[in-house]
Amino acid sequence: MSHRNQLKSRIVGGLAAAIVAASAAVGVATPAHAYSPNPSPKPGPTRVSTDQSRTLTDPVDNTYFHKDPGGYGAKIELRTKSGHYIGKVEFHPYGEKAYVYDTSNDSDSFYVILRSPGANPEDCNPPKTPKTVDLKVCDLSYKEGKPVYITVYDNQGQSDELAMVTGNA
Repeated sequence: MSHRNQLKSRIVGGLAAAIVAASAAVGVATPAHAYSPNPSPKPGPTRVSTDQSRTLTDPVDNTYFHKDPGGYGAKIELRTKSGHYIGKVEFHPYGEKAYVYDTSNDSDSFYVILRSPGANPEDCNPPKTPKTVDLKVCDLSYKEGKPVYITVYDNQGQSDELAMVTGNA
């Protein structure tokens, strides 16, 4: 290899090493995938007795809770600060199911974790598709009478909590 080619190779190699070192020092930027400002649960997380059937209205499909004596349904609606509907999370004690709707096709998402004593935590996150409304249904196996904790986060790392509500299986 000629002296000129050796010099060129060293310069290119040195530049590549400098770029790698700078990237490691600063960190590679990735999309935050977090709403800013955070969406809020409006009208607020709701806990609903299901000793009788109940309907709660919302702009997606309303929510119908079947009768499940001793059970408590739970619902969280998420909206931006300006009132734009982002999605909702519902726990239905009849059949122990969670329904998670992402209604804002904005390339962002929220993340849902369900917990109940004696059961493993369940991720029940809406799929990320180009559809107007994404729906994920999680079939749970929680014991009758046990509390069900539903927590919604703004990030996958679960460090930015948006809302929490407790239902009852």
